[in-house]
Amino acid sequence: MVRRSCSTRCEAASRYLIEDQLLGNGTFGTVNRGVDLTSGELVAIKRLPFSLTPDSSDEVEAMLRLTGCSNVIGIRETFQDGKAQSIVMDAAIGGELFDQVAAAPEGMAEMEARRIFWQMASGVAQMHSRGVAHRDLKLENAVFDARGELRWIDFGLAHLYSKQPSAERSSEGGEGGFEDEGVDTAVGSESYMAPELVRLRDARTGVQVDARKADIWALGVCLFAMVAGFVPLARGEGGEDALASLASAQAEGACGVAAIYAAVGDHGRRGNSRARPRKRDDGKPQPELWPLLRLTRILRAT
Repeated sequence: MVRRSCSTRCEAASRYLIEDQLLGNGTFGTVNRGVDLTSGELVAIKRLPFSLTPDSSDEVEAMLRLTGCSNVIGIRETFQDGKAQSIVMDAAIGGELFDQVAAAPEGMAEMEARRIFWQMASGVAQMHSRGVAHRDLKLENAVFDARGELRWIDFGLAHLYSKQPSAERSSEGGEGGFEDEGVDTAVGSESYMAPELVRLRDARTGVQVDARKADIWALGVCLFAMVAGFVPLARGEGGEDALASLASAQAEGACGVAAIYAAVGDHGRRGNSRARPRKRDDGKPQPELWPLLRLTRILRAT
């Protein structure tokens, strides 16, 4: 059961030992490791100063909507003092997915990538079914608990969809139906940003974007990085050229993965943009097509 309170800092400290170990540090606050003195369990405590985030109610509400969901970090309690709002969460002490990808420059083993991606996709599906779009899906926001199970974290940029009247409940599960509304702001990490969000950001127009579809794009970027060993559209590493090449390839019905490799080169470095042959002399696929084959197999099995 999640508890909400407006307890003082002294009362909060009586329930939790907040350690100096930093688990995360973002734009709006920090996450420290803590201990629940009642149960002895490790927890994560996110502290959001009011000076940076006057209202963190959407983040809290997003996590409350997702209570009980697998592959999403669990919320235990919220409290505040005169300076900050604090969110007590389950601890994910198994590290970030980003670190695993960074340790595998040639890409993760396919079976392991498949196992992890299934959990990633399951978590996003549960978010969307409960009217939450994350809006900042990336490798750094995918962490592992003590059992090695993946958990999505950081709902500070989440969009909450308005609930429909009870008579219009969704057939997709979750806690009921939600309005099919768009968003008119571009947020999130640039390397994972869907093309429609990039256009929205650059044009600064009031065009409505489906935040759930943008989540799916970011999920695909994560999968590409897992099997290829680099983020395909990273800023400063040929990402702008890669996005244009990808768009052209898709319009022509050509291979998007090969277009990305041609634009940025292996592991995100700008490479030779000339067309590459699809086969080696021995008839095996070129290395730049291996991620495509692995992506296809993983998606078919998910």
